[in-house]
Amino acid sequence: SSVCVRGVRHQRQSSPSKASRRQRADVGGKFDTGCCLSIAAFAVALAGCSFDYSAGTADALLAQVPDTVLRNVTHVVVRDGVIIAEIRSELLENFSSDNRAVLTEVAYREFDRDGVVANHGRADRAVIHSETDDAEVRGAIHLRSETEEATLVADALRWNDAAKSLTSPREGFVQLEHDDGSEVSGRGLEIVVRHRRVRFEGAVSGTIVVED
Repeated sequence: SSVCVRGVRHQRQSSPSKASRRQRADVGGKFDTGCCLSIAAFAVALAGCSFDYSAGTADALLAQVPDTVLRNVTHVVVRDGVIIAEIRSELLENFSSDNRAVLTEVAYREFDRDGVVANHGRADRAVIHSETDDAEVRGAIHLRSETEEATLVADALRWNDAAKSLTSPREGFVQLEHDDGSEVSGRGLEIVVRHRRVRFEGAVSGTIVVED
């Protein structure tokens, strides 16, 4: 039989009486293991990169005016002589006054040790705060983990580096899909990487396929 927990339907038996009393919907199965790490990789990679290409002028600049504007930028992340990630942006605006970089039309690829694309994603806009390594990503977000066979689609996401968490606005729509047919959509997503946990604060619905 199947049960519905706050709108999430499980294909195998569960304990609805306990789960239905919870104030928040924890999404189990495929979405609370390695998947959350892969989904968060896009924001982590953005936040960890330095996009400071400014010339270091001494003039005081307004926060609204970028001191560097670059087009068709490719930023490559190298570890031990091997390219592990690549970030492309059609437009990069750097604001040295508040240590902020704004990327427009962003595409991201992460590679495994064999050079095969493991994770990739895109978004309309990303804002990177170099002092805190926090990042906000907005607009047509589509993240895909080939290794975990999972996809995330969202309107807006925020990476908090200190908390190692990826969240959406409370009313922001998020959809998680797994290649086995599992699909969960809701609002108020929270991914806590250190706990490998995915949780929705708002309304959630969908189906999770549980293996035998």
